[in-house]
Amino acid sequence: MTWHDGNKTEGFLRHPSDGETWKHFNLKNKARAEGSICAAYLHKETMYFCSHYFKNFMLSPTHVRNEMQWQVEPREGALSVFRQSGRHAGKEFTHWLTDAEFNSAHVHVLINYSVSIPNFVRERIAIEAEEGNMNGLRKLVKKMKTSQKDAFKKEYGNLLSLLEVEVQTSAITTLAQYYDPPLRCFTFRDFQLVPTVEEFEQILNIPLEGKTPYNYLGQYIPVLQLSRIMKVHPMKLESKFTIKGKVRGLPQGYLKGYLHRLAEEENWETFMDVLALLLYGVMLFPNVKNFVDYAAMNAFVGYKERCENPVTAVLAEVYGTLNRCYELKGGKMLCCLPVLYMWFISRVTGDALNSLCPMDELLQCKSNVKGANEWAQLCASLNEDQIKWCVPWQRRSQIIYHCGRYPNVPLMGIRCCINYNPVLAQRQFGHPMRGSPTPASLAILQIYYEEGTFVEVLHQVRNAWGNIIRAEMDPRPWTIDEGIPYNHWIAERVRTVKLPFELTSPNLDYGKQFRKAESKEVKLLKAEFEQMKLENIKLTNNLQSLQHDYENLKQEGVENSEAYEELLIRQKQELLAANIELTLKDREYGIIEISERVTKQLCDQSQRDKQKVLEELHKMHIRMDDAEQQANAAVTKLKKERWHRAESEKKHQELMNQMKEYIVEQELVTEHWRRSFSQLVSLANEAIKDVPKLLADAESALPIFNPPEKVETFLNYCKKLIREMKSVVAEAHDS
Repeated sequence: MTWHDGNKTEGFLRHPSDGETWKHFNLKNKARAEGSICAAYLHKETMYFCSHYFKNFMLSPTHVRNEMQWQVEPREGALSVFRQSGRHAGKEFTHWLTDAEFNSAHVHVLINYSVSIPNFVRERIAIEAEEGNMNGLRKLVKKMKTSQKDAFKKEYGNLLSLLEVEVQTSAITTLAQYYDPPLRCFTFRDFQLVPTVEEFEQILNIPLEGKTPYNYLGQYIPVLQLSRIMKVHPMKLESKFTIKGKVRGLPQGYLKGYLHRLAEEENWETFMDVLALLLYGVMLFPNVKNFVDYAAMNAFVGYKERCENPVTAVLAEVYGTLNRCYELKGGKMLCCLPVLYMWFISRVTGDALNSLCPMDELLQCKSNVKGANEWAQLCASLNEDQIKWCVPWQRRSQIIYHCGRYPNVPLMGIRCCINYNPVLAQRQFGHPMRGSPTPASLAILQIYYEEGTFVEVLHQVRNAWGNIIRAEMDPRPWTIDEGIPYNHWIAERVRTVKLPFELTSPNLDYGKQFRKAESKEVKLLKAEFEQMKLENIKLTNNLQSLQHDYENLKQEGVENSEAYEELLIRQKQELLAANIELTLKDREYGIIEISERVTKQLCDQSQRDKQKVLEELHKMHIRMDDAEQQANAAVTKLKKERWHRAESEKKHQELMNQMKEYIVEQELVTEHWRRSFSQLVSLANEAIKDVPKLLADAESALPIFNPPEKVETFLNYCKKLIREMKSVVAEAHDS
């Protein structure tokens, strides 16, 4: 199929028949258009394409007709070159492309022709990916000895190896553009990739079996647990917490300084725990730059104290941050970039070792540094034949297909709860896609903790992980619709969601790279095939040898049968002689039987004596047990009496304390009244001294004749009171 670059309109290349020259030629030569140079060239190009890429299919024209008697209905949504009218060359028949032919045609068009495909490229979103400052941590790790690194790996998995991974963030941001939020996967032009728990489990080297997945318990800071792990006083640790970006946690600088002090003190056990906490905060669960927030601390404490596996939480944060970026039309990826980068590179890198550890494979075969455009072109050129579906380090054949009542796998992260669809990941574990996934198998679960409380949902997820289903193939028939081929379904999906990048120009380096990877796989398959041939020849030789041995054994069986008959006759003769001898010995056995009977009687008597002694011993044990019970009862009674005595002493002491308090209180009251009475007496004495004088002055001031009656009554009353007061004071003084 040849494209014509003469007359570009609207930015797209058109078919030659759309050009003005072609239209003018048709106007002049309506009856003989197929005889033109253009038609002959197109015919030759079509013949080459079909004969080269289609198996057992050749177009060969038998005759030419001037009339157009059969036309093809134009395909909507296809390129203009595939929408041309035409007629069959020769006998009419229908040929459906196989998957291999379809892929070949797809690759032929996209690689050999640089065509802008209208409506197949979607708008990209602004996604950022930034790896934290790991250089300081790498220097700290160099202080550790090999034995200490091995101990750290045994305890925390491949965290130190992930620290050495140099992530190309442009690869991550390019990969993120292919994310398909409703399906929880990365959708490329003819295949899909799904990060799974099993793959992340292998990359992190933290087995899920024997441990429960991460369990979100709420937004809090586990100060006491951290202080116990870090060997720091809780109050001192609490004072180091700060707030950064509306999140509370510990600064990376404080933890690095503490690690330096632990290294100087050679306290390597605590050093490894604090280093793991720091890696959890800045690598596995990053949030704020150079900061370890409370959510990462909770994940670390869950692993250290409750044996909760962080693999599910790491995967949940990958899906959660991608979904959040697509909801907000952009944003920063807050997840473990080294693990996601490892997972992606292991599927697309051509130079691969047969290593059982993904970290060793990446660190030994480092990928060339590429720019954003190079990664975009690489991803745009990927097809299902270039993906490494079977990686050597993927040792698990059975995968988790669903948990509890959920049709897929729910994941509980530190900031969200989300699920993914393992039905789309079967090819990554060596199993073909038998059809298109059904909508029921692609149910969506997505909640963010900051948006509210979801106690019921989290409880259901916890219960679901108590009933997980592992299998090599999905045992549920309703998850796949075998009536719809997967390649048709994925093509329709691509037309629906569109792709973020277009292949602007064929890059031979990418083609060579993947052909090299493909040739390696082919060589490996050929080597396995040759090995199987040799094993087949070996098995054939073994079979012939076994057949020969069988014939020999058969011959030996006949000879052994004859020898057996002779042996049987000889044994019969020997049995007759033995019978006579046994008759003689029978008499001897009679005598022996009598002696045995006597011996048996003696044994029975000894057995009865033994039984009697055992019964006496049993009775003695019973008496000892009774005595022991009585002693225990006495001890218990004594303990109770001591307890009652202690209680009585305690109550007596409390009563004495109350009496002392009462006496002190009464003494205070008495002292109060004594002071009050003294003041009253003092006041009375002063009154006795001053009042008579004042009273005499008052009487002298009254007129002698006819004084006021009421005043005279008051003065008399005052004199009476003074006399009574003096008598009372005198009596008190005498007493």
